[in-house]
Amino acid sequence: SGVQRGALPFYRLLSFAAEFDNVSRFLHEQLPEIATEFSAQWVCVIERTPQWQTVAEFGRQVLPQLPFHILEESLDRSAAGWHRLDEPSGCSLLTVPLAGNEESGRLLLLVGRMLSDELLAPTLAIGRVLANCLHVVSRCEHDALRIDRLKSTLEITSSFARARKSGRLMEVIAIEATRLLDCDRSKIGRASCRERV
Repeated sequence: SGVQRGALPFYRLLSFAAEFDNVSRFLHEQLPEIATEFSAQWVCVIERTPQWQTVAEFGRQVLPQLPFHILEESLDRSAAGWHRLDEPSGCSLLTVPLAGNEESGRLLLLVGRMLSDELLAPTLAIGRVLANCLHVVSRCEHDALRIDRLKSTLEITSSFARARKSGRLMEVIAIEATRLLDCDRSKIGRASCRERV
């Protein structure tokens, strides 16, 4: 209606960010929208940790190898860039650092034959919105994990009250600790032994 076509991805990204508490699912839903908006063959969020790792991607990756020197430069300078690629012929790469309020080590990459340097400004704008959305979704994901841990802690304390014998209580503590810490029982035993020494 009154919204310009180019502004639609901003509104979609912002509205969807409030609905997700998982970064992977959020990107799985939103990267196709970004690819469509910019007519990109491949869209990717990549992160330096210090090795480069793909966080999420959509489309067909047509590059024989990622141009890591371009990615490094874009991230180190905190600058978006448009690059004509040698291979495949006729393709271009847009790189946008995804740094909202803090450095994230993430880049938004778009690859396609229809990408021009004229798309740099709108891609940079999408990147800024996406960075802020990722920050919101990451916070929601972190908060959801904390809520789950608190729920687990409450469940554990209620199970303590049901245990009448100390041997059974120790068994319940060990079982619930492995579940809560997501590790095997032998690691808990070794950690407690080290603390006693």
